[in-house]
Amino acid sequence: MPLSRQGHGRRGSRLAAQLARCTAQRDPYACEYRVLWPDGTVHWVAGRGAFVFDGTGRAARMYGTVVEVTERYRVEQALNRYRQIVETSSEITSWCRSASPSPTPQAG
Repeated sequence: MPLSRQGHGRRGSRLAAQLARCTAQRDPYACEYRVLWPDGTVHWVAGRGAFVFDGTGRAARMYGTVVEVTERYRVEQALNRYRQIVETSSEITSWCRSASPSPTPQAG
């Protein structure tokens, strides 16, 4: 299956557009996108490579690698969720401290 047809959902058309741009500008490509595997699960892959052009300047081949990076995406998503929780908790804690009255010293 051609690489540009493997992208899942709307990213498939963005992947095709990116590959077309890289071909037209003769740039190497670096893409990360979702792929729907035959068992129905969605995975993330990272592809990098370049095009080989024939004598007429037309892209004749492409070479590179594609690596499955789903676990990295899951870890990044979890870290982002925890970061949001911590940032929100810090904001709430600061707000609560500023909103609560200062303790009055007890007479001894």
